[in-house]
Amino acid sequence: MDNVVTFSPVALAAVVGLPWEGGRNYWRAALRLRRYVNDLPGDERAVMSALFGLYGQDKSVREVARQMRLTPEAVVRIEERALGRLRQVCGTKSMFAEAA
Repeated sequence: MDNVVTFSPVALAAVVGLPWEGGRNYWRAALRLRRYVNDLPGDERAVMSALFGLYGQDKSVREVARQMRLTPEAVVRIEERALGRLRQVCGTKSMFAEAA
């Protein structure tokens, strides 16, 4: 059961800035997000998969940092870089861009 999608695609979509499609399109959108994450470079894919629980329980930044032998700050930088790539692929902006 290692490949069971248990992450919250709704949360990831919100962070990336994608409008969420509910109903019948839920799994299609979830799989699309998962494919985008799988296309990320190794360290970014590992961080995003762990933080959003792509293949199991989601983990905190500290847990991911400990597992990857990085500082929490490095994990946050990798996450930000990955989110930037995901937003670029999706053609979206940060959901916080308009608030700034």
